[in-house]
Amino acid sequence: MKTILTSSGQIGKFEAADIQTLSDRYIAGGCVYMFDMLGTHSIVDYIEPPIAPIVPESVSMRQARLALLQSGMLSAVNAVVAGMAGAAGDAARIEWEFSNEVQRHKPLVESLAPALGLTSSQLDQLFILANKL
Repeated sequence: MKTILTSSGQIGKFEAADIQTLSDRYIAGGCVYMFDMLGTHSIVDYIEPPIAPIVPESVSMRQARLALLQSGMLSAVNAVVAGMAGAAGDAARIEWEFSNEVQRHKPLVESLAPALGLTSSQLDQLFILANKL
């Protein structure tokens, strides 16, 4: 399989025999691709684009703790939760101690990320890791 590679990415997935190269354009898969519209381009082997992993909405508490342990953050999370003050701190500790699962978009999780210096993307990666454990 072949594709037209431009600076913007791949166009199409074609049998090599289905790509006709003319002086100013390609004809591939019944479509016309003008060279001046493509910019820098070439015909190369088609490479399947990577599939982005799906971020789970929730993981079990066991999975979450194992992912944090594996990432070297379990102690820090325990310390942050233990240090939360007032009724909100009490509620956070109850959630941390007694929940069966951790939901990605719960306020406790969202508040822990910046306290640990994690971006939203890094938090997603933790949930992806946890889901595999």
